[in-house]
Amino acid sequence: MYSWRPPRAVEIDRKMREDFARRLKEGYGITSDTTDPILAVLFRTFAVQIEDIYKEAGETIPPAVLDELIAGLGMPERRSRPAQLVVKFSLPSGEDLFEAGTELIGETSSGERLVFALDSDVQISAAKLVFAGSYTSGQLRLLSGVEMPEEFEKSKPSLDPTPAALGPMPAVFLAIDVPEDSYLDRHGLYFELAPGSRALLRALRREFWCVLDNAGAVSSSGLLRPRAGRCGIRELRSLSETRSDAGESLAEGFYSSRTFIFPAFSPERRFLSVIPQQMEEPIQRIFGKTADSLFRKQRAWIKIGLPECHNLNEEIIRIALHCVTASNLEVLNQTLYFKRTGTSVPVSSEAGTAKHLVQPIAVIGESGTTYLTESQPSSDPSVGRYHFRNGRIEISPAQPAQGVADEYATVRLLVSNGSRANSVGAGSIKTFLSRGASPGLSVTNLTAAAGGTDGEPSRDARERFAELLLCRERVVTQSDLEVVVKAFEPKVSQVRIRPTLERTPQGLRRIHRVTVVVSKDLLLDVDEQSRVLQQELERHLKDRVLLDLDVRVAVEWT
Repeated sequence: MYSWRPPRAVEIDRKMREDFARRLKEGYGITSDTTDPILAVLFRTFAVQIEDIYKEAGETIPPAVLDELIAGLGMPERRSRPAQLVVKFSLPSGEDLFEAGTELIGETSSGERLVFALDSDVQISAAKLVFAGSYTSGQLRLLSGVEMPEEFEKSKPSLDPTPAALGPMPAVFLAIDVPEDSYLDRHGLYFELAPGSRALLRALRREFWCVLDNAGAVSSSGLLRPRAGRCGIRELRSLSETRSDAGESLAEGFYSSRTFIFPAFSPERRFLSVIPQQMEEPIQRIFGKTADSLFRKQRAWIKIGLPECHNLNEEIIRIALHCVTASNLEVLNQTLYFKRTGTSVPVSSEAGTAKHLVQPIAVIGESGTTYLTESQPSSDPSVGRYHFRNGRIEISPAQPAQGVADEYATVRLLVSNGSRANSVGAGSIKTFLSRGASPGLSVTNLTAAAGGTDGEPSRDARERFAELLLCRERVVTQSDLEVVVKAFEPKVSQVRIRPTLERTPQGLRRIHRVTVVVSKDLLLDVDEQSRVLQQELERHLKDRVLLDLDVRVAVEWT
């Protein structure tokens, strides 16, 4: 594919020399093998200046045109992505709940203090991760990078793989000591992965977890699945919980796919067991004579099924409890008096520090009405509107048919420091902005901040524009249907589509009967996961097919 590039100064200089020589010959019949030195200096000077003009045009015009197209079609404008880091808490006793949006202070390498807000509610307690093992190819093995309590370390457990009959699916097993009268409600886990662990990262984003029941076995009531929360952090939800997309539609953070928050468990689902089924012998081999004393206590055991991930021990560097992501987000509140500030003002803090828009929260006019973006439809011609352009918010005040136009508006925006926040290193967070800490509580960030941008890169914006413009999420042909099914659930090995007609009270209706085939080896609980897959896939397809077409989904397993 041809890709345009701006001409270099040397190419422009050569072209000007050739054109000058040709014009001399055609117009005056003069030919010369040498160039006047004064002309040579002029040609070279003009070439450098023209090169700069080409370069500036190539960098500014395409993004400007793209921004105009995006704004004209009512698509979300290019916005900043907040930097994200992983915060770890430690509390020797008791419990403490930190709500989403709790602000912490991080210092950059230059000493600048920036605000990071927690992406999810997180409960901190004295719970401890005491066991973490990977199971692949019929062998159970301790994850070497996971720090265990002192009594477990003193037993000098074997790091060699041990034969185990725990099924065909690769998995990670975790055991967590929970304090009395407490459980894993809203506790956070962070997985640090080796570079290049793309298959494992994809699996963690979507695969089911299971809190093993009181008998140490997989059960449908213990199944959990990850859902994207604020800034993409993975919230684990039970299968019975209705899916909700009412959260903030913020871009996924750098560490979001590796950080997980447990739900609040009902009393009947607070499972505890001693050793999971079929794991007694492997545990004995790993811990030797101390196994009986170490594993006599009931704990919360978790199994994470990870199909197609066969190098878990090499790819998982660390698993840490009591972790949650925090993003460089602040709420900016401004009251704009139009006579004083005008209707176009930059997105910045009260102190004038440059901020970058992440997402508008609300614009409320003097009369109390909510302003709409330019692309939002409304039958009220007097409604106030706003849009963002080149780092500024531009407002059209509400003008009632009978009454006075709004003289001011209150603007609430979610903003970030953009790429500046990426300079916050690991261990730079030690305190909260305004919240007090419990006695004995310590807080720090395990990771450096990463992923912050001043605005969406042009390449990402072009891809988003093309996808939305071409309506790729809509299903038109049978091939589209098969592609959408496999994109929704990669474990589907085969898709069979049978068009048919069905008699209904409203007359004949076209129906596509879609049968998907999944291997039982890729499911923790065949019946329950098949039921959920059938319901969610059918709902997913009905939202995307043509208006006069219906879809029926059936799930088979082999």
